[in-house]
Amino acid sequence: MKKPGKQRKSEKEVLNKMMKNTLDVLTTAAGDFLFNYNLDEIIILIKSVLNNHDIVAVSVIEYNDLPVYAGWKTPQKKIEKALPEKIKQNKQLISISKVHYVNNDKLGVITIYYSEKSIEKSVNQLRKSYKAEMDRYKQSVNNQLKKLIIIQSCSVGLIIIFIILSLVLSIKKIVLKPLNEVERIHYKLSDFDFTISINNNKNDEIGKLLKSIKIVVYQIQNLIGDVKHTAHALNMTSEKTVRVSKQFAQNIHKTGIESKNVSTASNNMSMRIQKIFGKVKITNSNTKQISDTSEQIASNIQHLSEALDLMNLSMKSVSENADKGSNISKKAVEMAEQAKNSIKNLEEASNEIGDVIRVIMKISDKTNLLALNAAIEAAAAGEAGKGFAVVSSAIQKFADQSALAAENISSRITSLQENAMNTIIVIMEITDIIQVMNDSISNIKIGVYNQSAASDQISANALGVKEKSDQIAQKLAELSKAFDQTTHDIDYLSKESDQVSSSIQAVSRQTDDSSNEISQLNHITNQLDKLSNDLHQQVDVFKI
Repeated sequence: MKKPGKQRKSEKEVLNKMMKNTLDVLTTAAGDFLFNYNLDEIIILIKSVLNNHDIVAVSVIEYNDLPVYAGWKTPQKKIEKALPEKIKQNKQLISISKVHYVNNDKLGVITIYYSEKSIEKSVNQLRKSYKAEMDRYKQSVNNQLKKLIIIQSCSVGLIIIFIILSLVLSIKKIVLKPLNEVERIHYKLSDFDFTISINNNKNDEIGKLLKSIKIVVYQIQNLIGDVKHTAHALNMTSEKTVRVSKQFAQNIHKTGIESKNVSTASNNMSMRIQKIFGKVKITNSNTKQISDTSEQIASNIQHLSEALDLMNLSMKSVSENADKGSNISKKAVEMAEQAKNSIKNLEEASNEIGDVIRVIMKISDKTNLLALNAAIEAAAAGEAGKGFAVVSSAIQKFADQSALAAENISSRITSLQENAMNTIIVIMEITDIIQVMNDSISNIKIGVYNQSAASDQISANALGVKEKSDQIAQKLAELSKAFDQTTHDIDYLSKESDQVSSSIQAVSRQTDDSSNEISQLNHITNQLDKLSNDLHQQVDVFKI
């Protein structure tokens, strides 16, 4: 939009030019009337000139500076011999004068007074329009900036949340997982559960600790194997005792007491084995619960990955819509440019029409002059020139009508040019706004691209975590199988212990019938007592 200062200067130049043209026409017509001293026509001419809303007053002076006639607006039209002094001294009015010569002799001076109030009114309206347009533009820019800030803030917040979640998962994987493994082993060892399996692939301090624990557990497992071997040897010795006890009948009471002691120790061992069996079952149940939890974690991670895929699809849709909006804004800019070119062509055509009108004005002036000359010739001819006078009067009226029509067309063309100029300015502002929208759409596309990249990275991390969770579930399943096998072995050991106890009780019953070979029975009983003591010493290591 053209600024008020420039618009005022442009309109002032147009007004001054139009006043000069009016003065030229007025001087030509008034000079002819002065030459013929036709005062009535001068009065009509002054009234006609005062019809122009920009002209305030007109004065006609003879060659000797004597006033002929003057007219002014009060605001009604008023005709007198001379202008009032207040109009001549009014500094708000602009006056221009022109001297009319005939054969290089001064015939008279014509002066017009006009005001720039219409220009001020137009400039004030333009200033108000300019201010309103600037306020609307500022409001539009502020709204777009607020929307862009909100979008960018949300994007940055989501990225920060995703980074924090990734860091938490990484810390849990690197630090907490080995510590949880140590804690699990500690709880199992505190329950005297030595059937645990330790998986260690690290070489740091925690890895060294797990290796040491694994060695200790392995030694304890060997110790338990020795206990099983001793129990088997005790069983074999008990069978020999049963066979030998058939041959002895002496020292029945003493042998019975010893066999009862062995039976009591065997029962105690069986009870302790049952306690171990219970602990192993509880541990196996906890392992299965951990396996179920791991499977649930894997399922949740799968849901997270699916949600991220849906979010990626939404982001792609937003990016496609942004591309469509960018293409539409580009087409709008092209169409605005085409409209601006069309209006420029219209302005050029109006300028050409203005040139034609100026030619018509000149023809009208010449026709008017021709009519004046014809009137002079008719007046000189007297009665013979009456018909010629009628023709000259008709020509003069035609010239006046042509001048008025040309002036009317000229004012309309001027208004059309002003409207065309304002339209071009508005189209240029619309083009600028569309360009700003296009830039905003480009920024949105960049933001969507960055968010999509971050979402892809998070999805990849989630898949990695899911793979590790599946591995944990697999290891827990293997551990559960190992617990089941251990439970089976302990159950078998309990049954064997019951059989040992039953055998010893049978020995106790059979010793009641033994009466011979006491020395051999004592020797076998001592061996049985020694093996029983060894068994007690090895079992006491477990502190159950």
